[in-house]
Amino acid sequence: MLRAVLPLNRLPGPEVWAVIRRKVSGEDSEPEWKFYLSNAPREMPLSTFVRVSGMRWPIETCFAECKGELGMDHYELRFWRGWHYHMTLVILAHHFLVGWRQRLNQREGDPAPDDHASLAHSG
Repeated sequence: MLRAVLPLNRLPGPEVWAVIRRKVSGEDSEPEWKFYLSNAPREMPLSTFVRVSGMRWPIETCFAECKGELGMDHYELRFWRGWHYHMTLVILAHHFLVGWRQRLNQREGDPAPDDHASLAHSG
């Protein structure tokens, strides 16, 4: 992570953080490099920066789930109000479904831990 100056119309522009992130999947595979810019303040602690910058991937996952499962990208509206209603309902539906998925422990298709005990005692 280092500070950089963005060019703006061939003149010095705003200062940003240039971030280089390396992900190592396994010993046999090549490391994966990702590069991005951040407009975080200079005085932000590194631990806060790392935590906040890591939130990008869960947010992208939420948007992908909303588009793929809840029709976030299936809107044909003429006015901003309708678009906001549509997005709000999709996000609320996603929040509801994620809550139920966590409650039922069904992310990987496994039954909830309590279900094993109730099945053993029911026979």
